[in-house]
Amino acid sequence: MRVIKRLVRGDIYSDVAKVVNGYLYKGEVIKTFSYTDSAKKEHEVSTQPIVDSLKGRITRKLTKRNVMTQPYSVTKFGMYEQLIVELVELEKNNRKFWIGDTWLVAKLLTDLNDKAITEVVKGARVGQEFLKLVTKDIVKDGKWVFYTTPITEFPVLQKIHRTVLERINTPVGKLSIRTVIDDINQAKMINGIAPNFIHSLDATLLAMTVLKLKEDGCTSYHLIHDSYGVPANQVANLNFRVRQAFVELFKTDPLQQWVRQVRPEFIEQAKDVMINTLDLNEVMESVYIFS
Repeated sequence: MRVIKRLVRGDIYSDVAKVVNGYLYKGEVIKTFSYTDSAKKEHEVSTQPIVDSLKGRITRKLTKRNVMTQPYSVTKFGMYEQLIVELVELEKNNRKFWIGDTWLVAKLLTDLNDKAITEVVKGARVGQEFLKLVTKDIVKDGKWVFYTTPITEFPVLQKIHRTVLERINTPVGKLSIRTVIDDINQAKMINGIAPNFIHSLDATLLAMTVLKLKEDGCTSYHLIHDSYGVPANQVANLNFRVRQAFVELFKTDPLQQWVRQVRPEFIEQAKDVMINTLDLNEVMESVYIFS
């Protein structure tokens, strides 16, 4: 008898959706929402009808964008806005399956997705908070972040200044003019470090992949950030080379390298940040690498 091995894609978005459905079935949700309407009248509504309509119906579509943007420091308001877009699209396509106002559904799912992501995507939150912690220590003295990426040694500077806003009335309308001043914007520096660090690794991976493909004779590319395109006769090479570059990049331990450059005092603390559940050797054998 021949045994057919089924290849299953690991899907973190579906994993988060499964956890959210679990919360809904178990009743681990906010029980009521309080809000004030435009007439300044206060309301308190039960979430139970919404919860009952959502049970078992949360799919990866309603978790994907929230999960994808975690390494980029998305806020809960940002998650809410993403969910509004997804829910409105479902409504337009006559696929509404929930009871109640769409904004209330989005508010409830924001809370549930956030909780599920913390449970499932542990590394993203832990790493994000560590990057912020180190950057907070740097900017408290009015300094900025400068480092070079692993392997390619591309220089990265994050230096975000404060701005002063001036509003001017003119005959044709109001103008807002922002003037950059010398002071460092500490809040934006702290909130921006996680997405910018990830972007710098994305760029490094892309550059490494292209250099390896060049060795294979590839001369045509279609590249946008983390979207890779090559001619059809180079796709097999791309599949191999991007995995090869990924393994080489993360074997350098980019987080440790970053800390050594920007704040060596945190090097011991950095060792406790890595969860280390990914076997890099398995990446070379993986059927899927981007999802």
